[in-house]
Amino acid sequence: MVDESHATGFIGSTGRGTPEYFGVSEQVDIINSTMGKALGGATGGYTAGRSEIIDLLRQRSRPYLFSNSLAPPIIGAAMEVFDMLSGSSELP
Repeated sequence: MVDESHATGFIGSTGRGTPEYFGVSEQVDIINSTMGKALGGATGGYTAGRSEIIDLLRQRSRPYLFSNSLAPPIIGAAMEVFDMLSGSSELP
């Protein structure tokens, strides 16, 4: 598991963080990060991993799942930033 709160969108050749930078992405099962910092200063965060792990976390983390829902504009902005990172590693 890697906590990428400061590296997402900034570190690695395509901005995928510390695992990409060190070439160990395939060895990392879970990545936690924030949608703030390098992704534009929005609120919220996310957990990424294989679908089996995420499904397990969804089932076991139900009390936390809806405790802090994000505003739709924040989700839209985060999705756009991820699309931008997927398309290019150049700064706009």
